[in-house]
Amino acid sequence: MARNKIVVKKVVHEKIDASIFDCGMSLREISRRSGLDVAYLSRIRNGKSPITEENFKRLQKALERGGIDEQNTIR
Repeated sequence: MARNKIVVKKVVHEKIDASIFDCGMSLREISRRSGLDVAYLSRIRNGKSPITEENFKRLQKALERGGIDEQNTIR
């Protein structure tokens, strides 16, 4: 069970990283749009910090406003 959580966590972080890369915005711009700290975004992107559902939604909304639609971001 713990191994499954680690694999899922890795997949989520990889998808977040890909979505951030694909949007073409800097972490600073995503931070401004989402209200999340740049350092926190960096840790999420690199799989060093967990992301809460609330922060995930804020990140997704910021990426959507940046031109990435829901199909290119993790659901």
